[in-house]
Amino acid sequence: MKKIENQEEMLCYLKQKQRLYIAKDDFFIMKDDNIYEFNKGSRFILSYEDFIALYEQKDFYYLEDDNSFIDNDKDEAYYHYYKK
Repeated sequence: MKKIENQEEMLCYLKQKQRLYIAKDDFFIMKDDNIYEFNKGSRFILSYEDFIALYEQKDFYYLEDDNSFIDNDKDEAYYHYYKK
């Protein structure tokens, strides 16, 4: 996980539809100019201003791409083998 250094970087990640984390089960996304907080099965909708006011002292983290990929050849071989 990469720590977000400032609000500009945080806003950039949110606009790119990336998840930002505070803890393992708590994450935030941006949709339609609102911030959605997903917290242990609950969802809250905040304006960006309210989000900043509530969470400006928290450390946010971005989950970096782990370079995982789908091998299309293996995927195709699997589904051709197990035809229904």
